[in-house]
Amino acid sequence: MEYIKSFKAENDWVKRLSKTQYLKTKYPDRIPVIVDRSTPSTPKLTSNRFLIPFHITMSEFCAVLRRHMPELAPHQALFFFVGAGALCEPSSSSSSSSGRNDKGSQILCPMSQPMSLIYTTHKDKDNFLYITTGVESTFG
Repeated sequence: MEYIKSFKAENDWVKRLSKTQYLKTKYPDRIPVIVDRSTPSTPKLTSNRFLIPFHITMSEFCAVLRRHMPELAPHQALFFFVGAGALCEPSSSSSSSSGRNDKGSQILCPMSQPMSLIYTTHKDKDNFLYITTGVESTFG
């Protein structure tokens, strides 16, 4: 069984924070995103770090990610979760008054939501937006 080492496990907090500060200075109109796989059976990405424009939606980012997953079959659907911990739906009890997900749960991203809103609501303390991908087979 393949072990998946996350970006957070490979880089300490200080290194991640300095990297986002550098990226925000150099690319102020971009969002720094880290995409991790949920399980070893999830197809590998050619790159797991992205700088994306604020104005694109989650569905547009999904199209970008599909191009970076050469092993992904056309009948497989991608699901995106933000946050950390167990998978669950967002509720008023799991969100603070700022709209931020502080309870450590992952939330399924709506595909019509702009990435800027997802970033401002769910960015990590190191200013990266962490997205976990999941894959399910559709049409059989």
